[in-house]
Amino acid sequence: MARLVDADFFRQAVREKEGARMLQRFTMAVAQSIQLNVKSSELVLAPLIGQPPHLSNYIALEKWVARELSAGDMYANKEALEKLSNKLERQLMSAA
Repeated sequence: MARLVDADFFRQAVREKEGARMLQRFTMAVAQSIQLNVKSSELVLAPLIGQPPHLSNYIALEKWVARELSAGDMYANKEALEKLSNKLERQLMSAA
């Protein structure tokens, strides 16, 4: 019985790790699609996208992407990439 529980726990951990990697890759794809340099020290992205100002640009964007995917009931695919890229670009333009 313990083996079944351990196997289920392991499978769940693997799924969560794969989901986190997918979100990381998708976040970078969104940033690259609008040529956003999340490593720039001149950019403070978090407040512009509704995230706490203490977050790094990358973490703020990742949280924004996760929230938008969830709110729009979207999967990380080409259609979602286009929608989120456009939304992010509009949001950044209106904040400037």
